[in-house]
Amino acid sequence: MAGTSPPRGTRRGRPLEPVALISVTSADAALGSGIRYPKLNTVPVVVNPLRFHRRRHSGGPMRRGVGLVLIALGAFLVTVAPLARFWVAGQLAAFPLDQYSQATLEAQNAKYFSQSRVRMMNDVTIRATNTIRGDVTAGNNERAVWDQYTWVEDTTNNLPVQQSFRRVAFDRRTGEIINCCDEKIDTDTSVRQTGWGFVFPMGTKKQDYPFYDTAVRRAVPMRFIREEKLRGLDVYRFEQRVPPTRTETREVPGSLVGEPDKPSVQADMYVEAVRTYWVEPTVGSPVNISDSRRQTFRVNGVERATVFLADLKFTERTLSNAMTTAEDGKAQIRLVRDQVPIGALAGGALLLLVGGVMMATGRGRD
Repeated sequence: MAGTSPPRGTRRGRPLEPVALISVTSADAALGSGIRYPKLNTVPVVVNPLRFHRRRHSGGPMRRGVGLVLIALGAFLVTVAPLARFWVAGQLAAFPLDQYSQATLEAQNAKYFSQSRVRMMNDVTIRATNTIRGDVTAGNNERAVWDQYTWVEDTTNNLPVQQSFRRVAFDRRTGEIINCCDEKIDTDTSVRQTGWGFVFPMGTKKQDYPFYDTAVRRAVPMRFIREEKLRGLDVYRFEQRVPPTRTETREVPGSLVGEPDKPSVQADMYVEAVRTYWVEPTVGSPVNISDSRRQTFRVNGVERATVFLADLKFTERTLSNAMTTAEDGKAQIRLVRDQVPIGALAGGALLLLVGGVMMATGRGRD
């Protein structure tokens, strides 16, 4: 209706926005009048409190703060990733100080000269048990010291054949022998072992390695032959050939070397061997061993008697345990060397991206 005032609560026909009462001076209300009022009056001023709240609490500074934290954490993870692969993995992946293990090898249809019965023993089963125990107090972060005791017996006749002891210090990561820490073979402390002894390097390469032979007292090449699969496990095959080598001279019964008319004869002992190692390359641990060994006596350079002949191989139980140990070690090394660095790199990149987005959107909300 013409001339009718708008309904109360509206302005020019539209509902008023929610209002907040803000105190202003009467001087502000009467600008230009030149009149100053000493008291404060309250006059209605139209304000949208929701819009006012959003401007004061847009969250921009908080988003930038969170984004900055994410960027810092992401940069840390990206930096740690190569360190985890190339340094941390190298520190954690090491041969143990407190090693304790037993490996049993057996040979069928073997023969040897029995010193207790003073005659040859033929077609017998020979068992060799190698026990390795780590000397923790002699080792440190860089080296391990292991003692090996080998007991060889004739299980067919329950007779001892031979025994030996060996002490070796070696680098905990490369496996290479270190001359220290009272190394010895049997009671000989003057020996200086070289090359490799018990294990191959972690990360074994397709190359030859000089392995120390305790019988001939020198390192003999362990030659890389080829890659193979052993019960589904990828392994490297190595072979060591020890040529006939004179190791000692001793008095033996004349009848043993074809001179029965003499009670004893001075003869030279010669040792030769062919050893095959199947090695899991990540861990550097042999998972199977074949050791074909032959010992003979020679008189005046002529071979007269074979006093030990055996083709020793890992027993099924030893083979199974060695493979399980190698597979577990391989998984642990790959976790530290591959999976952790990749995860850190991917996580760091994601945090950098999210942090950058939050920083950018935080500025836009100010």
